[in-house]
Amino acid sequence: MRKNVTLFVPCHSIPVSEILRYQLNLPIGDALTISLGGIAFIVALSVVLSVRSEDQQSQRDKLEAVERRAEESPDKPRAAWDLARVKLESYLDRNLSQVRSIFWLTVVVGASGVSDRN
Repeated sequence: MRKNVTLFVPCHSIPVSEILRYQLNLPIGDALTISLGGIAFIVALSVVLSVRSEDQQSQRDKLEAVERRAEESPDKPRAAWDLARVKLESYLDRNLSQVRSIFWLTVVVGASGVSDRN
């Protein structure tokens, strides 16, 4: 006979695998797999977000430099073309990023539906 043990004690640190094992009545192997998978997901997400923020910062810097050049020489069409090109590239990169995020969300939802045990 299994007992439901409440492990959510605010002053103690309890491993996620123990919470999963006792709260969801999972075997220790499944609980560890879920815990490690969650940790791997969080690490991968943080790496992707940091790389994305660095790319966005470089795009902003590039746009500011081109805007300064266009303001310094408003009579030259080349500067205006460069500004328009950089703005268009920035828009397309953002759009591609959104499409990529939607794709991966769809893959994760589809995989979780396929791996449902019930």
